[in-house]
Amino acid sequence: MMEWILTIICAVMSVVLLSGHGAFLIAGYNTSSKADKAKYDEKKLCRVMGAGFFVITVLLTALSILGENAPSWFGKFFGAAVLLDVIVLLYVSNTKCYAKDAPKAAEGDSEAAASREAGNRKVMIGSMIFTGIVFVFVGIILFTGNIHIKYGENEFTVEASYWPDRTIPYEEIEKLEIVRGVKAGSRTNGFGSFRLSMGHFKNEEYGSYIRYTYADCEETVVMDVKGTTVVLAGKDLESTEEIYRILKEKTLAQS
Repeated sequence: MMEWILTIICAVMSVVLLSGHGAFLIAGYNTSSKADKAKYDEKKLCRVMGAGFFVITVLLTALSILGENAPSWFGKFFGAAVLLDVIVLLYVSNTKCYAKDAPKAAEGDSEAAASREAGNRKVMIGSMIFTGIVFVFVGIILFTGNIHIKYGENEFTVEASYWPDRTIPYEEIEKLEIVRGVKAGSRTNGFGSFRLSMGHFKNEEYGSYIRYTYADCEETVVMDVKGTTVVLAGKDLESTEEIYRILKEKTLAQS
């Protein structure tokens, strides 16, 4: 659900800005003086920003639709496309958005010229901060996060970034195995990114099941927990096999 929430937020901002409104959302510009704002075509500036957010919205929509079926190259493409979008956005907003009827400094009026230059820098820096925050926020959500497993005496807890943790008593594990190459299927509820794949899923092998894995894992630990299938995986084969080994030992100790 997280990627859809991000998509909706960016879509709303895009629509508002493309309509020529929402200037208060543009950092740097919204705190400028009236004199500095008068140098810019506000509607044009908003629409340029809206176009930039529209590109990010399209990319997030593609990610949300593809989900677990996104090709391996899509992550790099996504990052490069967002970065290029930010660069173009910064250039256009700070070179093509000046008002045609903006007051100009009289020839030789160095003080007015300096004031205009300071205003331009302020808007440029504000735009960079605004788009930079969006870029960093999206990047953090889509490319970071971890899954940790804490083993207790009678139960273990899966601690996951961006999704609720889950505690499972060892005595409730009815079956435990390690498998390879089973497709995740479709996510019905949960969190997915280029790094993590978590939540409630449905596929042909397990039907409806719960998943806590890294997105690019091929080997998974599959458990039957009181009629519910739970799938776990570490960052790589070694860590996944370690999860299986420890859980096997713990469940045998409980029997």
